[in-house]
Amino acid sequence: MMTFRRSVASFAVSALVALGASAGTARAVVVHSEDAAGPDATLRPDEAVVGAFNGSSAVAIGPNHFVASVHQGGSVGSSITFGGTTYTVADLAVHPTADLVVGRVTASGGGPAELSAFTPIYSATDELTQAVTIGGRGRGTNTALVGTFGRYGYAWDAPAALRWGRNRIDAAATAAQADPQDPWPSDVLLADFDDRGALTSVDFEAAMAQFDSGGGWFVQSGGTWYVAGLARGVERADESRFEDPTTGLPDPDIQSAVRLSSYAGFIAANVPEPGAMFLLCGAATIGLSRRRHRRG
Repeated sequence: MMTFRRSVASFAVSALVALGASAGTARAVVVHSEDAAGPDATLRPDEAVVGAFNGSSAVAIGPNHFVASVHQGGSVGSSITFGGTTYTVADLAVHPTADLVVGRVTASGGGPAELSAFTPIYSATDELTQAVTIGGRGRGTNTALVGTFGRYGYAWDAPAALRWGRNRIDAAATAAQADPQDPWPSDVLLADFDDRGALTSVDFEAAMAQFDSGGGWFVQSGGTWYVAGLARGVERADESRFEDPTTGLPDPDIQSAVRLSSYAGFIAANVPEPGAMFLLCGAATIGLSRRRHRRG
């Protein structure tokens, strides 16, 4: 994914620290240590919906299709894994401007993949203030960062693995607000890494880390899980902070995900399978700065 600063309310989308493999970019999703176990199965979709693609993450959105970010790389013929089974990327539809790619997968023999677990796109535009479950296959943390005022964040010092956390969508920004040097200006959803005492914090409050790119921000509606955001960027590389170590005051890192409701039409046009199309249409009826880090 990518990294950026600040604040959520006034944020103008800038060059973020990319978290994907090609960017060289705590828990894969860093969760406050009190919540080390992460959310249980009642607070997340089936684990098999988050795949491993080109060293980063991807989300299954139909029996034979997935979404991922452009910046993490990958190509037709690449391998992709969902639920412990490896498939082949047969086609990739790259959005002309946004950091979004829609892929089709096949089984090892070339037939349909027929993935058993997938989440439709959340195409309603009421994402703000909703709690989201974040799933990704990025790096993790073994070490809390401690300063004069106590713990202020976490280092990314654990191997990549599938992990889950939660957060709350605080704001959104449009592609028009993107940094002029951003090669993939995208509409994004924004969330910050509050300490647990913050008014907007949720249980299992989490931040994303390197290789979480292409992972999902999931919301639940009517008992069904939908993917609302595609993990893209965080505020700084190699660590996640929720306080300023020099003052001890709240200073939560901001993170972003591609806002999939903005691109529901593009995704639907590239997922020509009845099951996925029905689900996409169903979702639509629900409610249709300071220092900045550059990509490495």
